[in-house]
Amino acid sequence: MVVVPAKGGSTGVPGKMLRMLAGRPLLQWTLDTVAELDGARVVVTTEDAAIASFCRLRGVEVVERPAKLSAPDVAVSEPVAHAVETLDHKGLVLVVQPTCPLVSAATLRALAAAYDHTMGRVIAVSDSHRAVGANGEPLVRRDRNRQHREPLQVETGVQLARADMWRVRAPVKGTVGIPAAEAVDIDDLG
Repeated sequence: MVVVPAKGGSTGVPGKMLRMLAGRPLLQWTLDTVAELDGARVVVTTEDAAIASFCRLRGVEVVERPAKLSAPDVAVSEPVAHAVETLDHKGLVLVVQPTCPLVSAATLRALAAAYDHTMGRVIAVSDSHRAVGANGEPLVRRDRNRQHREPLQVETGVQLARADMWRVRAPVKGTVGIPAAEAVDIDDLG
């Protein structure tokens, strides 16, 4: 199952899920990508009526979550666990956040195929030489050329775990790499 968490109450960019990005709503980029995963059950979890309507008009299953699961301090694992529990899903759960609109279906397929059920909950990462902290300060020394710096691993909006790991809100136990060109997160472009 693929879970797409689409919160309507973004504090950084209000209404961003339905805002246009290169001719399509941001959410549509992710829906188009996961639609390429043959046979995958795709579920959007949201508290927002406009997002729910947008998805249903496109034939996408929606799990309506309580508003409290969309608060700014709620981790993505909470609405995902809610969707898993609501649907009583038992298998692998791939989470694809719409804020990473460039991740490809080929990458998602490769991640799911490489997932070992003993891994627990994993998050996709990419290498970056330009990472900055929450305060905007660089996490790497700028007095060295980019090609001479050790890359940092930066998390993306893609996670995988068995359904039971989501139910118990298991912490992230590992990482899997994805191409840096697909790891762009619009929340980090600020």
